[in-house]
Amino acid sequence: MNRLKHIVTLFVLLATALSGQVHKLGPRLTYVSQHPLKVKDEHYNIRKSAAARNVDVIVTVQNDVDKLRAEGFKVVSHIGHIAVVRCRVSEIDELARLPFVIYVENPLPNKPLLDESGPAVRSVKSRKELGITGRGSIVSIIDSGIDWLHHDFRHPDGSTRIKYVLDLSQSGSVYGGVLYTEQDINTALSTGTDLALTDGSGHGSHVTGIATGDGSNDEEYGIYAGMAPEADIIAVKATRDDEGSEFQIPDQIIALAFIDSIATVLDQPYVVNLSLGGHSGAHDGTAPMERIIDSLVGRGISGKAVVTVSGNSGDREIHAKASLSQDVTSADITFVANDYTPQSGTQNDRIIFDGWYGGDAKVGVKIITPNGNSYGPVLPGNVLDEETNEGAIYVWNGFYNTGDGDYEQGINPFNGDREFFIQIFDQNASQPPQAGEWTLRLSGVSGTVDVWIADASMPGGFVKGNVDHGKISIPGTAQNVITVGAFVTKRTWIDLDGNNLTYDPENETDIGDLADFSSNGPTRDGRIKPEVNAPGQIIASTKSSFADPSVKGSIFTPFNKEFPNALIAIGGEHGLSSGTSMAAPHVAGAIALIYEQHPQATASQIKDILTNSAHTDNQVGMAPNVDWGWGKLDIYAALKRLPGEEPPLNYSLADAFPNPFTSKVEIAFNLPVRESEEFTKITVFNALGQHIRTVAWERFSAGSYSRFWDGYDDEGRAVSSGIYFIRLNSGKFSRIKKVCFLGHTM
Repeated sequence: MNRLKHIVTLFVLLATALSGQVHKLGPRLTYVSQHPLKVKDEHYNIRKSAAARNVDVIVTVQNDVDKLRAEGFKVVSHIGHIAVVRCRVSEIDELARLPFVIYVENPLPNKPLLDESGPAVRSVKSRKELGITGRGSIVSIIDSGIDWLHHDFRHPDGSTRIKYVLDLSQSGSVYGGVLYTEQDINTALSTGTDLALTDGSGHGSHVTGIATGDGSNDEEYGIYAGMAPEADIIAVKATRDDEGSEFQIPDQIIALAFIDSIATVLDQPYVVNLSLGGHSGAHDGTAPMERIIDSLVGRGISGKAVVTVSGNSGDREIHAKASLSQDVTSADITFVANDYTPQSGTQNDRIIFDGWYGGDAKVGVKIITPNGNSYGPVLPGNVLDEETNEGAIYVWNGFYNTGDGDYEQGINPFNGDREFFIQIFDQNASQPPQAGEWTLRLSGVSGTVDVWIADASMPGGFVKGNVDHGKISIPGTAQNVITVGAFVTKRTWIDLDGNNLTYDPENETDIGDLADFSSNGPTRDGRIKPEVNAPGQIIASTKSSFADPSVKGSIFTPFNKEFPNALIAIGGEHGLSSGTSMAAPHVAGAIALIYEQHPQATASQIKDILTNSAHTDNQVGMAPNVDWGWGKLDIYAALKRLPGEEPPLNYSLADAFPNPFTSKVEIAFNLPVRESEEFTKITVFNALGQHIRTVAWERFSAGSYSRFWDGYDDEGRAVSSGIYFIRLNSGKFSRIKKVCFLGHTM
């Protein structure tokens, strides 16, 4: 069978298997639907039970999630109009066909990315001179767990400072996990009883210690004290493996909903630290976790903030670009997979690319293997699924729309752009991905294409097309999240065995420099990220007693076997680690200090305080910029500032753009700060007043938003060319704009 015929046949099979609202399935779930028995369960968050294989998926609906329950689906958790639904693998298609469902997705999981760091951001000065320690605020950590035994997380009388721990690695009745309360932990501490609560990697405990550990000193805070040593603690173990190597997006959403509900009951302001990230998404704030964060801590919402990392890809070749035009209709992006030893089994060796281009563009994707074999081009609205002796190749290009049995390429409902998803992997154990140069040959007549390495199990990176910017990890590109990069505060240290060690024997780094690994911006839609940078190189903090350096997965595993305790500090109670994972909790703890003074501050007010008080020097240069944001965290200066006024937004509906249109039209609107959030509905109707399409029916936070209409009705049928009207209703506000649709062009 020739390859073109193979692509067409697959397309017909896909049409048959997923008739109805096919465009509602993301690329990974499309693959699961095509290959329900081949996919490896742990890669797709699939859980086996005696009766079925269940999968957690993220579902965005037009209105109330109760409609999902009415259809018999289990809603594990939800925030606003985005829900985590647990269903059988065989029910994915049925879920996607529900008329009120906008999109169903299962993104790739995220990964985890103080003795001298505290003074560098003036936290010690703040504590001694201002007496601010985070009292009355909550620091919430979504991570690999917490060492509940550690003295860093206890009061001077020995009782715990931890209010709640939700452990999703254990099966239970609370959001599918096991809940440990403050009383449970205190009882275990006083009686010497063990709890089945661990932190095998040590990442979560280390991060928590940076944000809110007290340094294990009864008389006064020790040299390893964190930023807010008297803040209350809520922890969520949001990983299913004790190594803490992967964090599924549905579990992170469950964690946010849990933290928000507990903080509401406690009536305390809270900050969430997410020292996790990945590159599965458009990098413009529209990934599911980013939409959740923006709705949770949006404009006008007081006492809630979320902090995350910029990422650890600053010195890696993970982002590539290509431009197509009337004059340049073909462009290559190349990725080199270095030599590696394939792992045993299947679906363990993989390269995954996530590419994005404008909704008005039509881009084809051809894959050329290291041995020169070509597959494709895969045009928008098509799928290629091929097993080769150089690895299985799966290419998904475009969002499907259906109407009258026809399939057309479509746009992403959240940003109006198009995505292609490429997976090269070992579907057959004897055919792992070939090492060498892989080429992505892009064809079209217009548009800029961005591609990120979403996952790779072997070393390698982009060569042709590689760009040294735009590497912020997701969810760090969200609108309302506070994103943190890392700078250097330590080059040398003494380990547990008394060895003087350094990571910089050639003296190439100065104190205060940007860490080589710290990812830079901007976002794909042009916003400056990160907001600020904080210490992230060789940070000393809490060492989990469960994180044995000799065991795989511990963040304290030595980089040199000659120094088995290289990352254990003197005394053995604290360890050293590096990454933007360690920078973010400095800012999370700083926000807890701000909340002690201003418990009603909003996330945008806190962002203004942090950016306006950030320290700049010759290393930062002219700020803001895409490496440093607004500069280096200075909490002492931040605590001297008052929250600024949030200027209220007025309701507005902008003129449709472009107008006339052929592919998509942007619907931009503002919603003001208000006490109670109303449902906002955007509908399209024709000149006869007949309903055509519900574009949005959601409860938005106050702010500025865009939604898109692609010229299809609610049933996925292409409408005829002509004049249409867009209506926005929110509370008592109503506006109508006219738009001219010229018909779809092929």
